Amino acid sequence: MHPPKLPSPPVETGSQETTDVTTESPPRWATKSQAAEHVHVHPDTIDQWVKLGLITAYRCGPKLIRYDLNQIDAMLTPASGEVN
Repeated sequence: MHPPKLPSPPVETGSQETTDVTTESPPRWATKSQAAEHVHVHPDTIDQWVKLGLITAYRCGPKLIRYDLNQIDAMLTPASGEVN
């Protein structure tokens, strides 16, 4: 049995525009825990980003949700000024 085919991430989410990650590379699917670990945040932060429309959660079953690490990477911006 093959894993379900997930949709490609959208080009624009919420009020922030992101680069078209679909032309650069295929999606890099991750669980919520893996996505949080990828950017060193708490898994609740991933939920908040979804609620704010910064990233998209992809449901491919009644309980199976995945996140595209490319979309998360594209959402992050460099810090400007002094960082403590």
